[in-house]
Amino acid sequence: MRFAQVAKSVVSPAHGDLKSLTLTERGRELVAWCPDDEIFTLSRELVLDRIYEGRGVALRPGLKTVVDAGAHVGIFSLLASQWAERVVSLEAWRLNFELLTMNVHRNAVDNVEPRHCALWSRPCDSLRFSGAGHSGGGAVVAEGPGPQGSGESTVPATSIDALVAELGPIDLLKMDIEGAEYAAIGASERLDAVSAIVGEMHLESAEERTRLDELLERLRDAGFTPALVTEAELLSPGRVARLWRNRNGLAGHRLVKALAVAYCLAPVHKPLRAPGATYELPILIAGRP
Repeated sequence: MRFAQVAKSVVSPAHGDLKSLTLTERGRELVAWCPDDEIFTLSRELVLDRIYEGRGVALRPGLKTVVDAGAHVGIFSLLASQWAERVVSLEAWRLNFELLTMNVHRNAVDNVEPRHCALWSRPCDSLRFSGAGHSGGGAVVAEGPGPQGSGESTVPATSIDALVAELGPIDLLKMDIEGAEYAAIGASERLDAVSAIVGEMHLESAEERTRLDELLERLRDAGFTPALVTEAELLSPGRVARLWRNRNGLAGHRLVKALAVAYCLAPVHKPLRAPGATYELPILIAGRP
């Protein structure tokens, strides 16, 4: 079994249970229930490495509106709540949305608004949504209801333009929406009202690089300075300093912290993939000069 699989299986065994994460942000303790299969990933990416911050974009004083699209159970939303006046959290998977709502109420953060919907190219009442084999997946399939027996669910959708029309300017748009970022950004005519965009980009194969290049050019035309942080960089020894600097943001979970550091320091080609896998998941950070 490969190192990444070993690390995750040790600290995030999938038993269908909930585990508690205790976070500290700007001096406030926040407690969140998380599916046990995502403890390692959530802790490493969002708390210890803070992968959506960099290149001049960060959670910082003065933020008014943050939109967390693909909010999962709300870890990023809870962190953002300590900086922004308002956080709108969009989550398409019903079970994750229920946990998101529970975590918001548990911490009594009255500036976070959970919404059970997807971010898409346009608002609609019904998108086909397919779950995954783990709680961190799931993706939009198409508009309209799916065939009976498909195991798909339906979820309403909003768009960047609809959010801008409702909320006004968006200071930070964070996206982890499993490939729908291309449709959401590509269809928007109000990118001028968004100050920064960060998100996990999805390349299912090397041939799809053209799609990402076109999106980056679209962002440049809209006045952003986009940059990509590759997975190799995210998992390099150079990230250990970030993990160490942010270690007190996560209470306990020493094994998670140790394995996160070990993964970065491991002298192997990263990211580790199953044989034959071709997908890439770089992080987009697009701010304005």
